[in-house]
Amino acid sequence: MDICYIVRNQALRIGSAVTRALEFTDSVFVIQLEEDEQERYIAEKLGAVVYNHEGWTTAPDIAKTLQDILLDAQSIIISLDNDWRLSELPALYTSARTAPDVLLAVKRQTDSQDEKSGSKILEADAYAYSEVTIQHSICSKEGLAQIALQDRNNTPGDLTRDLRVLVVEVTPKRQTTSQQSLTTISGFSRLLYWMLESRHPLILFGIPGALFFWVGFQMADSLVDIGGPHDTVGVGVALAAFVTTFIGVFAITASMILFVLSKQVERIQAEFTVTLES
Repeated sequence: MDICYIVRNQALRIGSAVTRALEFTDSVFVIQLEEDEQERYIAEKLGAVVYNHEGWTTAPDIAKTLQDILLDAQSIIISLDNDWRLSELPALYTSARTAPDVLLAVKRQTDSQDEKSGSKILEADAYAYSEVTIQHSICSKEGLAQIALQDRNNTPGDLTRDLRVLVVEVTPKRQTTSQQSLTTISGFSRLLYWMLESRHPLILFGIPGALFFWVGFQMADSLVDIGGPHDTVGVGVALAAFVTTFIGVFAITASMILFVLSKQVERIQAEFTVTLES
């Protein structure tokens, strides 16, 4: 049985997805909807065969690309996106043994908050291919060939009568509050990653920090020379000296921490590259 992932900018997930699929079959394929060298490199190093697809991404258009690639009697085709979970693969593989010639799990883009996650069986002609996104499918070789002959405005109900067809609508699980919080946190993580990617954090943060610290120290030293603040202006200068010194110390500390973390990131990336190449 072949397992095929349809991917777009999934370099962070493709490694675990291919590794998991190889536990069930030796024939793992990846179809890239957009060129991504890192994604291709990881998938090929782990043992998948990678192809590119250009043009429309409806089921008939994808099937035209797949019919000459997937040569086994039955294939599992998965759209690897944020709605699909890797934990679903074992159940999907098990159900493929008794699946019809064409099983399509479709999803629609909707803003409704009332729909609960789950799945329901649809009439085969409920939606045209252009109206839905295929989350995953299980197709026999003949079923895949018949879909490839269709147009994007056709429906699964237009397939030949001698094929057993099942269409299921899946509703992805909504983001919980904690997941939304993680999305917000990811924004900070991207900022942190950018900071770690700075070639010289000691220069980027260390030099301004040292400058702020020196200015704050000079201001404090001047106050000590005149016997401390005696009026409103003196108090303001004292506060400014404290804030400036604090910013300087914080920047110097941050520069040293970022410098150490950047070295750790480089070491981990180097070890990961060696692991892939071995």
